[in-house]
Amino acid sequence: MVDGLNSVEDGGLFPRLQHRYGLRADPLDMDTPFFPDASRQHSLETLRHLCGFGDMALVLTGAVGSGKTRLLGELIRSEAARLDFHRLPTAALTSPQALARDLRAVARSAIAPDDGPREAVFKFFRWSQAKVRKGQRMVLLIDDADKVPPEVSRLILSGFLASERAMAAVPVFSGTEALLPLLDVDEDTLSVHHLHLRPLEKSDIYAYLEPRIQRAGGRVSELLSNSKLERLHSLSQGSFGRLKRITPGVWLDMVADKSGSRRRAGLSWRQFAWPALALIILAGSWWLVSLQYDHSVADQSAPKTKAEPVRKSVTVGPDTELAPEPEPEREAVEPAPAPVPVNDDAVAESSASVPPANDPEPAVDTEPSAVVSESSASANAEPQSGAAGAGESAPTEAADVQKKSSSEETVDAVTDSDVAAVSAQVSEPDEAKPAPGPEPSEPAFKPALPARFVDLDRLRDRTGWTVQLIAGHLESTALNLIRQYPELDGLAYTRSKLKDKPWFMVVYGDFVSSDAAHEAVQSLPEALRKQSPWVRRSADL
Repeated sequence: MVDGLNSVEDGGLFPRLQHRYGLRADPLDMDTPFFPDASRQHSLETLRHLCGFGDMALVLTGAVGSGKTRLLGELIRSEAARLDFHRLPTAALTSPQALARDLRAVARSAIAPDDGPREAVFKFFRWSQAKVRKGQRMVLLIDDADKVPPEVSRLILSGFLASERAMAAVPVFSGTEALLPLLDVDEDTLSVHHLHLRPLEKSDIYAYLEPRIQRAGGRVSELLSNSKLERLHSLSQGSFGRLKRITPGVWLDMVADKSGSRRRAGLSWRQFAWPALALIILAGSWWLVSLQYDHSVADQSAPKTKAEPVRKSVTVGPDTELAPEPEPEREAVEPAPAPVPVNDDAVAESSASVPPANDPEPAVDTEPSAVVSESSASANAEPQSGAAGAGESAPTEAADVQKKSSSEETVDAVTDSDVAAVSAQVSEPDEAKPAPGPEPSEPAFKPALPARFVDLDRLRDRTGWTVQLIAGHLESTALNLIRQYPELDGLAYTRSKLKDKPWFMVVYGDFVSSDAAHEAVQSLPEALRKQSPWVRRSADL
């Protein structure tokens, strides 16, 4: 694939780039400017300083294609005037003997032809000390030293350490990270200095290609867009060598995008956390709503059966038969009790409390208090007519009661006992009082505020008009209003009855006419005017 990208068939890749982007030159074939980022400039300055100072062997490591050779070339270009660089090719360093031959060619007469490899290497470093005295230090460059046999690299390092290091030639080893174990040195040793070139980041790739694209006449925004820059970084893996190989294919859209699959493989659960949380909350709320709906539907569908209380009533009156009531279910029919004996006096007294026959018959409740109040009310309403009727119909009523008692023996025991109890309760107060008397008078009313209380009869005797402000069943209602407006001297309250209950009214003033009363209303406080006071005659209270 790489060969296909770099092939020159069909005009090669650069003509295609030139045709598509209008480039004047190949930006990937430019050695200048030197790339200073990604710690390259720092490594270059360190090499320049330590090569001139001596005293330590230098080891430069980095991945394949990280720019080690380019860095050594920049070192030679910038320091060639004051340093004597001698490159030892990797192909010539196959054995210690090959190393001795190469060094003998440099030192010439300083190394005898019959010297062994180790002695030849040691003599070379002693000979290099003389060049420093002449003002020029020698530097040995061993590029790709990780491919050199380990014994050769160790022999060079041993010869340097055995010489006077401040004046001897400085060996510079360059290679991958496997070079340090081959040299058998510790990184913490003071005799060897280690430099490492890290891979390129996405920003480093942008900084490397931007000046070259500008010099070639291309558009940086088009060739280094976010998508293209992302693909260049993922495919080059931070290496200058891979970057130069894959960049033409990326710019010409000839390289498949593998970053998409990597992004998909790199998806984590955090990217789905918020959507999953939203779905969980939605499902929980739906479940709660459905549960409440089911409960409400169940409550509505459940029949609300409430037992209605059965009120038993007995109609009391002359010439009136007992209305038959629905018989409740019973397990066994009990014999009816003997009829209650009724004497003539009791019938006469009970008939005195019954209204005339032409009036509607009142229904008497089985409760004793209701029966007594009903009979006493009837007696008070027409005492004379009731007494006269009692004398005339006493014998007839006694005979009718005996006939009814004998004919109703088959009625339910519960109904008969209820009727008997009611009859007994009705007759007991009548027997105690031979003749109905007047109702006991209620206790005299004592006003809580006598200074503002006016009797109702006195108010009705007036011939003028008054203003009614408020009324109610409680005396405290009237007192609260009077105490709220003590400055109104004309305020007074009286007591009457409404539906047999006390009825308290607050009135204001005594006016000769309705117009005068209406004018007085306008002088009242605003809160009282908003209550719509009632202008009425005093006699109508």
